[in-house]
Amino acid sequence: MRKIALFALIAVVAAPAIAKGKDPRPPSPEQQVQIERALKEQGYVRWSGIRTDDDGPEVDSAWDAQGRRYELKLHPATLRVIRRERED
Repeated sequence: MRKIALFALIAVVAAPAIAKGKDPRPPSPEQQVQIERALKEQGYVRWSGIRTDDDGPEVDSAWDAQGRRYELKLHPATLRVIRRERED
């Protein structure tokens, strides 16, 4: 029983430190320019928000030239779209 309690305590203490790198944050000004350039090259004409975490940038409400709106996940190194979900 003490082992379970010890593991539970470790999990509670370590969880915030492990999750810390996953917190979304705004991109730096340099990253913002690079991400916006990559979005335009991939056919997106506007978007409402960009945030980054350790897994790469995420873009809220990115509109393509046909007026379709998507939520995007970009590859952290190439900034190519790796996941696209349609928003209606």
